[in-house]
Amino acid sequence: MNENLWSYEYKKETVREKRAALLLQMKESDGEDSPEYRFRKEIFDHRYTTKDGQEIDTFIRGWVLLSYYQKGFVFPGDRNRAHGEADETLKEWFADKVYEPESMEERVVLDELYNMTLLYLTLCEDDKNFGSLILGIGRMKEDRLHDKIAHTIRSMAVDLPKRLGMERQFKLFTRAAREAFRDRYGKDL
Repeated sequence: MNENLWSYEYKKETVREKRAALLLQMKESDGEDSPEYRFRKEIFDHRYTTKDGQEIDTFIRGWVLLSYYQKGFVFPGDRNRAHGEADETLKEWFADKVYEPESMEERVVLDELYNMTLLYLTLCEDDKNFGSLILGIGRMKEDRLHDKIAHTIRSMAVDLPKRLGMERQFKLFTRAAREAFRDRYGKDL
């Protein structure tokens, strides 16, 4: 299978079942023993879980957990708690498995973080409350909605890591989020 085409399709697909089918195609093409297949499968199995009959995306769960801190710290101890939760989220996102720049692991983790950001963009676009003007009444114009999404992404991928002093640890997420936003809307954050 053409690695670049497969990787491109896989990182762009936000539907879990379609991603599973693409992963199966990679297994059939590259073999079950392929290091990249094994790593992607490990991430897939960790990312997409089911609990009490509910499907869970652990990457999005980490995003939501960190979003509590995107506007700042409210209570004493929030900074320390945010650091701990940020470290745990980075582990959930497999960022701790990237040891070398330009490695297969870095590329795979970047693809997953890109995919998570695309999924988040889709959720924002489709959420009636996120795109509403006042109390769910009326709908924002497309440009205004994109600006609101850009602000949200920027606060999570750029401002929060800076506020926590964790720019280096979040650099893969920041890079993936910027790329996904640029690809989706044709402009930078």
